[in-house]
Amino acid sequence: MRDLLIKGSHTIRQLSENSSAQKGNYRLLQNDRASERSIISSLGKRCGAAVRGKVVLSIQDTSEINLYSHKNRIKKDGTIGMTNAAKNGLGFFIHPFLVVDASSCYPYGYCAVQLWNRSLEKEQKEIRDKHKYKKAPIEEKESYEWLASSKAAKEVLKEAEMVIIVQDREGDIYEQFATIPDERTHLLYGQNQTEHCPKAGSCSLNYLCAM
Repeated sequence: MRDLLIKGSHTIRQLSENSSAQKGNYRLLQNDRASERSIISSLGKRCGAAVRGKVVLSIQDTSEINLYSHKNRIKKDGTIGMTNAAKNGLGFFIHPFLVVDASSCYPYGYCAVQLWNRSLEKEQKEIRDKHKYKKAPIEEKESYEWLASSKAAKEVLKEAEMVIIVQDREGDIYEQFATIPDERTHLLYGQNQTEHCPKAGSCSLNYLCAM
């Protein structure tokens, strides 16, 4: 894991210094005990211990991993599916939660990581029921990954003095604002569009600028 972070390589061949190290890395990945869940849990425990008594920023966002160039070499076993790519989109999504010190920006690690994929068959627009999707429970929507990550982060970072969760406009979800904030946990999301602020009688950006 240290070599992976230092070298920044995403292939076992480039990551390994020799054939012996390459075999060892493959054995690690093929070991049933080295599951995604166990690795994520270990990352969270280390991060949680490091932030004890600290004020931290917890930054989350979604990345798309496109594996289309390897489509003939990977198993289509339900762990990959369509992505957002206009064409040749095949892969999965990862939603990591990076934790840094609020003052120095020193990175403490990852407190949570969500992984998911869509179906291999793209849903046709003409048969998609948008009204039914809007009425579906939050747990059945992709936006639930934001809420699930915030819940996991809140638990893992419970020893921190204060946690400020930072996200982009996709994190503007009612269920998140209704359940996550408390006296030591705060939500902060960015926006690049004007929205009406009832309290100010004008757009929210103008209201904030006047404060």
